[in-house]
Amino acid sequence: MRTNKWWLAVSSLTVLGLVLSAAGGCAPAGAPGAPKPGAATPAPKPAEQPKYGGVLTIINDGDPPSFDAHQESTYMTFHAVGPATSTVLQFDPLENTKVVADIAEKWEASADGLTYTFSLRQGAKFHDGSPVTAEDARFSLERVRKPPKGTISPRALNFEPVKTIEAVNPTTLKITLERAYPSLLPFLAQGWMAVYPKKVVEEKGDMKKDVVGTGPFKYKEYKRGVSHELVKFEDYFIKGRPYLDGVKFFIVKEAGTRLSALRTKQGLAILPHPGIIPPEMEVLTKEEPGIAISSGLYPLFDGLIVNTRRKPWDDARVRRALLLGTDRQAAVQFLRQGSGRVGGPMPPSGQWDIPQEELLKMPGFRQPKDADIAEAKRLLAEAGVAPGTKASILARDIYKQEGVFQQDTLAKLGFDAVIDIQETATAFDRLRKADHEMTAWGFGVALDDPDAFFSEMYISRAARNYAGLKEPKVDDLFEKQSRTLDPVARKKIVIDMQKAYLENPGVIQTLWRVMNMALWKEVRSYKFPSQTFNNTKFQDVWLAK
Repeated sequence: MRTNKWWLAVSSLTVLGLVLSAAGGCAPAGAPGAPKPGAATPAPKPAEQPKYGGVLTIINDGDPPSFDAHQESTYMTFHAVGPATSTVLQFDPLENTKVVADIAEKWEASADGLTYTFSLRQGAKFHDGSPVTAEDARFSLERVRKPPKGTISPRALNFEPVKTIEAVNPTTLKITLERAYPSLLPFLAQGWMAVYPKKVVEEKGDMKKDVVGTGPFKYKEYKRGVSHELVKFEDYFIKGRPYLDGVKFFIVKEAGTRLSALRTKQGLAILPHPGIIPPEMEVLTKEEPGIAISSGLYPLFDGLIVNTRRKPWDDARVRRALLLGTDRQAAVQFLRQGSGRVGGPMPPSGQWDIPQEELLKMPGFRQPKDADIAEAKRLLAEAGVAPGTKASILARDIYKQEGVFQQDTLAKLGFDAVIDIQETATAFDRLRKADHEMTAWGFGVALDDPDAFFSEMYISRAARNYAGLKEPKVDDLFEKQSRTLDPVARKKIVIDMQKAYLENPGVIQTLWRVMNMALWKEVRSYKFPSQTFNNTKFQDVWLAK
């Protein structure tokens, strides 16, 4: 047996992009402030000791459609429940390329990689005072893997290679696989895999209106359109944590008001979701030296989902025309003021994406756009789509600009498009019911992993295949890459899979987001996350004032 007691470096997972910090860094030799050659090196300052107390205030931008982490996909839900929930494993909040212990304090993998045994922490409690057992963990993971009737599970296919999940005894959980599956541990560590009390879920029917977890903070109050408030859980299973007395999210929908609230310290942080844009970063850098800014590429794209169940969107030529007609460089400037990157179906991180030097020469991604627009119009004419054809774009209220951009793109191709703006819960409900022609907003996945993205968004069986696209070639390549253990061979298949998808797309990626976070420097020990879904427990965060 191989034993991994406290952490496991995940070789298949990389941080998306270089994390930059305006709070500091190493000055090059000869730069102002750098030590002179031969000069004595100053003695290092004593390490700061965390302080107890205070409330971390965070500025958010919307209400969650529900509190059920197993059923939702928006960061608005995760901001609300992340501090209150725990997972079997987690991404290290201070070094997010590693999978580390959470409710499971250690785990073992069999020599053939087909069996994983997790030893849970003894004495861990839910917020209602009941003990956490392996049966609660088994029940929670099975709820994601095999959702009961009426329950949505966007990440069910993450567990497709899993044969069984068993509670061996009250503190031992065992997962047996059908085949070797390198994505298992990262999937277990993503924040969406919350462990809920079995008894409460069965009594309530779901967790849409209730928050009962094992996290460092327990739920206090939700005021729709105003705030979420959580307070310290005194019986948290890590002794001495959390340091904070509480966490409070203020809901502020307008970007300028969010920035003002940050500058006046009504909130001490704006996390990568909803983030800030470059003009706001410039203002803060010049005028607010007490605020630190960090940035990183996220597994989150702005894009257009095309409902292939409706005409003329059922014609691959029409969808290909939309892909060709999208000016991605313009989108980066219009939607993100430069804080974004051009990419295909996978994040442009260098991990699994089509290499940039190749991608930027491909139709739909190349510049200038003249040839692409001409080819798009030819395809539309061939498909019998006349100029002036009506179209409707569904957009969440926080993504109005995405709707405007897609409306302009469609106009250049001859469509007469209108934007249908809805608040988050209504928009998601319509999307899930396929009550849309096209949908424009941002979509993210917790991991930069082809198993995660394609199983959630792109393949025929994906729970979030809102386009309703069925492309056998893509499905076949997905199965092949998921079973390929050699990373070089797997990446080649993943690139072929992306190219096949781009030939017959259901989702058109407009840009990939570079997200920007702003914190007052008195907020200590919060590191820029690889994805917000994986780092909102705040158990290590403390306030210096």
